[in-house]
Amino acid sequence: MPFNLSKEACFYWLFFLVITVFSTSVQAALNGQDSFTPQLYFYVDKNNNQTFETIKQLPASSFTQAPKAGYVGGYNRFTHWLRFTIPASDQPGEKLILRTHPAYTDILTLYVPKTTGLGYRRINNGEQIENWETKTDNAFTFTLTARAKPVTVYLSTRSTNTNTIVATLYNEYGYSRALHFERTLSGLFIGLLLTLIILNLSYTRWHRDKAFRYYLVFIIASLAVFLSLNRWLLLMPNEWRSWGSLLPQATTLFYMWALAMLYHNLFEFQESALKRRISLFYQSLIFIGVIALIYEYYVEYMPWFMMSTIVYLIWITGISINQALKRYRDSGLLFFAVIFGFTGILGTALSLEGVLSGGLLLLYSYTVGTLASIIVFQGIMGRRIRDFEKQHVALQLEKDHADHIAARERREKEQKAQFISMLSHELKTPLSVIKMGVNQPNLSDTGRHHVSQAISDMSMVIDRCSMLEKVEDQVNAHLENIEVISFLDTLIAQLQTKGRVNYQHNETSLIVCSDYDWLKVIINNLLDNALKYSPSNTSIGLSVYSNTNEVCVEISNITHLSLPDSERLFDKYYREKNAHSQTGSGLGLYIVKQLTTQLNSKIEYHTTIKTDNTKQVVMTLCLPNTR
Repeated sequence: MPFNLSKEACFYWLFFLVITVFSTSVQAALNGQDSFTPQLYFYVDKNNNQTFETIKQLPASSFTQAPKAGYVGGYNRFTHWLRFTIPASDQPGEKLILRTHPAYTDILTLYVPKTTGLGYRRINNGEQIENWETKTDNAFTFTLTARAKPVTVYLSTRSTNTNTIVATLYNEYGYSRALHFERTLSGLFIGLLLTLIILNLSYTRWHRDKAFRYYLVFIIASLAVFLSLNRWLLLMPNEWRSWGSLLPQATTLFYMWALAMLYHNLFEFQESALKRRISLFYQSLIFIGVIALIYEYYVEYMPWFMMSTIVYLIWITGISINQALKRYRDSGLLFFAVIFGFTGILGTALSLEGVLSGGLLLLYSYTVGTLASIIVFQGIMGRRIRDFEKQHVALQLEKDHADHIAARERREKEQKAQFISMLSHELKTPLSVIKMGVNQPNLSDTGRHHVSQAISDMSMVIDRCSMLEKVEDQVNAHLENIEVISFLDTLIAQLQTKGRVNYQHNETSLIVCSDYDWLKVIINNLLDNALKYSPSNTSIGLSVYSNTNEVCVEISNITHLSLPDSERLFDKYYREKNAHSQTGSGLGLYIVKQLTTQLNSKIEYHTTIKTDNTKQVVMTLCLPNTR
């Protein structure tokens, strides 16, 4: 299956190239007539028994020419002697600054011919020598004077870290520009890493994702190793120098451990026994490096560890290529992150090992590689954040849905219990009346009326319970044109208490499109409520009027009972406490509301209190007008 580069991957690759070319071009622009890179020749004293007096008498053939970019002596405990020539200057007496990298060499000693007389002047420098309180440059510098004739200079170095030297000679102007350029790039790099740390820490769920946690640790480790290798962390009192000089080695091991843990989680090595063992084996090598550092075997251990790191990164690269070919999620971006990191670490490792010389660019190539890989990792983590947020939202919605269902089921259970309690209460009274009538052989007319009313009340409760099932099943309405004036006349005529209904209308004919049976249930329930909860010696009002787009039926009554809760009035099984003096199911207005909604109509409730403290209740039903 072919591997297609994504737009994001191409952007990251272009970003890496631009940063590399930009930094190289600017540095090259600065290195002109204001700077000079001397050609170094080296001699390695493996027995550490040579002195400067014996070294300067060695023939030129005893020294080997180093690459133009710089000298790479690798990890060892030998003394390395470098010889180079400062060319004649057309401005004798001009101040020159010799600047050397890396910034963590233990001891550097420069031997310069004296300006007057014979012999050499000795200048000591290095991490264990220089005065940090007056230091203004994080690299090692030697102040010299330009001369009219070429002079041969010797430089000796010995370090418990790598014996790599990149030297550049500047005049004052060139030195100032080089220092400004380096500090600008360092500030940009440090600022970017700090910004990413703060930005990612502000994401509150970072601690829930292992890969995200180790990505943050990797950024912190990248910042720590950059600060220590460039001696930004080593600006400390002289009495702390003995342990502070271990920071470059310690932060390097910390950096490799953070990177190994990040790969371990991004590639999910825990899912494969073999990959997990290899990953854990490499992590154990890092911890052995810490022990070697503590017991001062770092120089002997580091070459072997560097080669192991290269093998490990080649293995990681192979895994990333395999996943990219199989088009795993984010495999394209992960491939580029691995390549960038591997390229940067490989260049620095080969330079520190003494295998390859590439000057400052190769010595600090890990910085460019780290920066590029962090940018790509940020893209990967951004996707993981978005995916996690989507999953979180989906889970929250699912939880809310489950809570809603549980609450609904709990509410329905409570409503059913309330309904059963209400039903048993409402049927008990009419059943008692019927039982009393059955036990009387000669029932009076009043008794017969009470029995008949009890049967009607029971029938009403049963009818509303049966109507409830139809309403909740949402049966489709059978719409037809209904003439409202005559329709209401028919309903009023069927009422036993029709004399209490004060029916008023100013229209001769009003047509609505509705379901005849449903509309009958709605009006009957509203009339029944008004008649039931108003004093028996009062009348209820019934009026009909039309608006532009609707026909409204208004039913009003007065009551001495306490008013119901307007927010719960149309709830299923709801009955106001004082309403239990009348037989009812708590379903009438609920059915009214449901049927009204299904008919695309509306029902409104409002009350007024009159001057005699009686309460007037008004229910208004508005139906679509077909005209």
